[in-house]
Formats: sequence, structure tokens, C-alpha cells
Amino acid sequence: MKLYTVFAAAVLSVYISFGFSTPHCPQSWFGDKCQYMCHCLNQVTCDSDSGCLYGCQPGWFGPGCQYEDIRELATSGKEACTNPDNVTNYRTITWKIAYPVSWVRVRTVYRGSADGVRVRYKRQKNSKSWVNFPDKKVFVDSDTIDFFSLQAKMVISLQLVIDRKTVCQIHVTGGRNVAIKQATRQSSFLGDEGYSGPQKAVDGSRVNDFDLMSCTHSDHESTFPVWEVNLKPSALVSRYQLYNRDSFMDRLQQFRLRGYDGDKMVFEYKDNSTREQSVYIVTSNSSQVVSRVAITAERRENQFNVYILTLCEVEIYGEPDCPAVYYGLDCEKRCNCKNKTEVCVVSTGGCVSGCPAGRYSEECKFDCEPTYYDDGCEMRCPISCVAQLCDPVTGECFKCVPGFLGQFCNQTCPAGSYGYNCSQNCSEACGGDGNCNHSTGACLHGCVDGYQGDDCQICK
Repeated sequence: MKLYTVFAAAVLSVYISFGFSTPHCPQSWFGDKCQYMCHCLNQVTCDSDSGCLYGCQPGWFGPGCQYEDIRELATSGKEACTNPDNVTNYRTITWKIAYPVSWVRVRTVYRGSADGVRVRYKRQKNSKSWVNFPDKKVFVDSDTIDFFSLQAKMVISLQLVIDRKTVCQIHVTGGRNVAIKQATRQSSFLGDEGYSGPQKAVDGSRVNDFDLMSCTHSDHESTFPVWEVNLKPSALVSRYQLYNRDSFMDRLQQFRLRGYDGDKMVFEYKDNSTREQSVYIVTSNSSQVVSRVAITAERRENQFNVYILTLCEVEIYGEPDCPAVYYGLDCEKRCNCKNKTEVCVVSTGGCVSGCPAGRYSEECKFDCEPTYYDDGCEMRCPISCVAQLCDPVTGECFKCVPGFLGQFCNQTCPAGSYGYNCSQNCSEACGGDGNCNHSTGACLHGCVDGYQGDDCQICK
């Protein structure tokens, strides 16, 4: 029994050490309720608590790799931005349709050049002027800058203005899919819930083959069938994507989508398309706080002349509507900004005011590394501190090297003294004015007659 226990502990240790999912979540999922889908670099299995440990797969970024990069959907400008000339460069990304955009991340290659980047946008192709994008501008580190807008902007073209020599990566998003694994209901099922129930529309799979049991399906109804999802926490939503099945596609035409904040309807969309679509993209000109979404089928299908609602996946893009000074995938973290009253960025915890003294990182959650201090840990401890160690908040030395005094060890010993805390007196045999080196005690002007040595302590 003891041997089995030791073996099991060793296996668990290997899982944790290499970032594999621990047993409480199925493969490809993580979170305390296994509610987030893994999107890890090289399809590495993610850690079941924190997600991807070694980077995101292409097309995803942000905390937990939960933010789909809509730059991948652009018709031009998808490549990473480069600027080989020592001049201002303009890099433009264009989409076929306008998308809501709330977050742009720019990562530079040359250290310290992130401040040479600006972002602006157009809502329509025929617009003549550009509009500056950010409501919030957060320096993640010296190489990376985030541009955020609390209200998502409808963007058809995005332009980076890049000063000096800068090479960068760009990520663009309108929020994450807040519907995945949320609670759902449906007015009826075809067969049983396991075969065509409402949860299949928020299971993270875009497979549109109904025969693979990947889609919802209402029973044949004489009135409009309805599918609903409840968002907890409520979310600031700007985009909806509905994935149709690959057959009987006409059933979804003329659907109606409603968004509710409690019992109040805050958004409504009625499909008026004349052709069947495999994916319906519904956007809002402004973000609304939404706690529930309802979709109804309002067109009699061609074969049976009844109403049938089939959804293979429903994705709802936005950010959780966190209470003030909270952030995170589930609003579970508290902001830690230099300005204590600042509402940090809900997705990352980033602070416009920066990190408080003694802290650094995107979320300001790490203490300064040894030998650094101040806001964002950007200042180096005084070199006259022992081992160059100081208080991470104030920069005060814990102890001075020999020959120095003061909180920051920036004062040399008074004339006639030297050593730790200037506690030793120069030799009375020092020549000249009797002064010695403040660190070592070596006499500066030689010895008086009859003495020798650096500190004039040896009789001739």
C-alpha cells in the first residue's frame, strides 16, 4: 500500500511539473468548474487550474489563452508589423465587415520601444479620417502595450502608427466567448436532452454535423421554439456568432435574438437574410450588459411546415461585468494599481496608473526581484547597499557597505572615520590631514615618521 501511495504521488508530481491537466478536468479543459477550453501552443495539454503554461496556439492570446485574435479574420494586414526604416511607419489591418474591438495588444522586439506606437481606426471603408482608439493605454512591460476601450468600437480598418525602428506582433479582440459552458434551457428536445439538448450549443465545438450529436434540436413545434443561455457573471457584450447545421439550413433563417439585463431587454436582432448561412455574425453598435440571451426560430421550415430550432454553437463575445476594482475570467481577482481607486482593465488587471511601489507584472501581483524597487520595480537599488539589496518599496538599504551611511547609503563617512557604519577611526599615524579611505581605512597621505603599511599600523 505504501509503495502504491509513493508511486501515485510521483505520477501526480510529474503531471504538475510538466503542466499536464490534473485529473479533475477532462483533457482540453481547465478552471475550477472545467469551464474554459485549452488553446495551448503546439496543442500541449493545459494545466487544469491556470490554463496554458507555455504560450497560446496561433490565433489566441490573453489570460488563459481565452481571447480569439480576430486579426486572423482580416483580409489584409494579418502579417506581423515591421518597420525597417528609421521613420514613422503605418500598418493597416482591414476586415471584410466591421467587428467590435475592445482590446489591441502590440508587442515590440526592440526593448523600450513600446511607447513609439499609436492605434487609430475607421468604422466604415469610405471614412476619410482616422479616430484614435484607446480609452485606456497600459504598458504591460517595456516591450508590450495594451490599448483598451470599455465600449467596444466598430472597426473595419485598424491602423498602427509606429515611430522609429519597431518590429511587433499585433493581437486584436472584441472580448472572449462568455457563453461557453454556461447554463442553458430549451423549449423542447428532439428525442432526449442527451441527444439534442441546449448545452450542445455552448460546449465549445463548432462541428455542424447534427448526426454527430453536436447540435441542439427542438421538437416540431406549432409556435416559436426558444433556446436560452444565462450568463454568470453578467457580461458587457458586443458580438454574437451562431453556427448553423450543415443540412436543413433554412430552419434558422429569420431567427430573432434578444439580450436581457435581468428582465429588461437591452438588445434585439431580427434576421432578414434571404440566403441560408453557415455562420451568422450579429454585432451591436455599443456594448450592453447582458445576463440572458434568448434565440427563437420564427420561420416555418420547408419540409414539414413547422418551427424547428437547431443551433450547433452559440458564441457570445464580451467581458464580464465585474464590480469596481475587480477583474479576471470570473471577476475573482482584486485590482492592485498604484492608484488604489482605479478600476483596472477587467481582462488583464492592467493599470493605467501602473503598479504600486514594490510590485510588477501585468497584474502587479509579483514582488520586486532582489536589487530592484519603486513603482513597477523599475529602479535599481543603490550600489552601496550590501549585495545591492534594498526595501522594494522605498529603496532604503538594509545595510550599507563599509564607508557609507544614510537610508540610501549615499553618504560617505565623515573625515577621520571608516568601515561599517563609519564606526572605526583612521589611524593616528596617518600623515597629512590624518584622513583615510572611508571604506578600507588606508591612509590617504602616507604615514607619519616611524610607521608604515596601508593603514600605518606597523612600526618601522
